[in-house]
Amino acid sequence: MKLRLLTLSLITALVALPILSAQEKKMAPKDDQTELGAKMEKLNGAYRKLGRQISDATKNEDSLAQVAIIKESAEAALKLEPAKKKELPAAEQAKFVADYQGKMKEFIAMTGKLETALKAGDNVAAAKLVDDMKNERNSDHKAFKKEDKKEKKA
Repeated sequence: MKLRLLTLSLITALVALPILSAQEKKMAPKDDQTELGAKMEKLNGAYRKLGRQISDATKNEDSLAQVAIIKESAEAALKLEPAKKKELPAAEQAKFVADYQGKMKEFIAMTGKLETALKAGDNVAAAKLVDDMKNERNSDHKAFKKEDKKEKKA
């Protein structure tokens, strides 16, 4: 009986170990996380939640709360500079930062339009704006985001 209990305990521990290890990695902050990256991560979390519920008018109050998080994070990110700037020649860095700030201002303006659409109860227009924001985000990340090590391997 004791042998069975011991064997069962060992098997359970071996099964749980990879799961616990994965949880630990998921919860740990990234080593190379920049302040801008942290702001963008917060923005992205709110954006993903917003994307799932934007068509549902009954969730407009929470959608507005997510828009506020996005706007706050974007305004904070506007004051920061992308890490990719360091990879560029000194002559191009000022233009790169100016372009980044211009795109962030456009994004903040789109966020204002989204907020207005949600307050008016126009979820169709709000959903269209979220799609437009997604397309802008994808192209802007290619231009301004430093390439991840994972992306280089793929």
